[in-house]
Amino acid sequence: MTTISNPLSTNDSAVLSALFDAESSPSTNNSTTITLDPSLPHLPSITTTDLQSLQSRELSAIQPLLRPKPTEKIPPTTLRTAITKLSDLITENPHYASAYVNRAQAGRMLYDGEQEMDGDVSISPFTDLSTAISLLTPPPSTTTITTTASSSSSRPTSNRLSPHHARLLSTAHTHRAYILYKASHSHTEIESLRLPPHLRSKPLQDLEELASADFALGGRYGNEVAREMAVRTNPYAKMCGGIVRGAIRGELEGFVL
Repeated sequence: MTTISNPLSTNDSAVLSALFDAESSPSTNNSTTITLDPSLPHLPSITTTDLQSLQSRELSAIQPLLRPKPTEKIPPTTLRTAITKLSDLITENPHYASAYVNRAQAGRMLYDGEQEMDGDVSISPFTDLSTAISLLTPPPSTTTITTTASSSSSRPTSNRLSPHHARLLSTAHTHRAYILYKASHSHTEIESLRLPPHLRSKPLQDLEELASADFALGGRYGNEVAREMAVRTNPYAKMCGGIVRGAIRGELEGFVL
């Protein structure tokens, strides 16, 4: 986890922890709407053997980004190399959602802080996260799920996922919510965050409402503080005490595998 030098309240630290810890695994106690079923495949449409191979390549790409010291800056060339490797993995395996999530994180680390972008780098973290969410979101449940073996019990549904599947969805929604939340505070942020064209002209309040919806989904899939942020940003139930925006740097620590 990153250690932020800015003085933070306990609440602010908890919010930052939720946003920047992609390794936080949901449990059945964290969500009343999602049932975690370890018997399900880790990810839909990917075999265990294929997943092991994909994760090995993915780890090779992101390993140089796992900083031993939170304050240590990663050279832009190292970030670009990781993004290139993840892009190659995505090109060869376009349905592997985790690679999109990690490329989004690497992209945010490159775009954020004081590191400048080269003109030929066109990765959009928001678009990557949206793609991952599209790949990971199961269809709505249309039948009652039972514990007996059946064709329906071996597939993920909207309320029944493997722990790995739920963790990825929670990470993707929480990260996308953070991007929207940050964009909702300034038109300048909208440009720097590389939001898609259809969002750039939206009022800031609309972006915050979209962030609230994504925070709610991040909470639904297991992130308790994302659920708190959904309440904070809900236009009908805002609570006092926002995040100290100066402390949020956007470099999400913890890649997902």
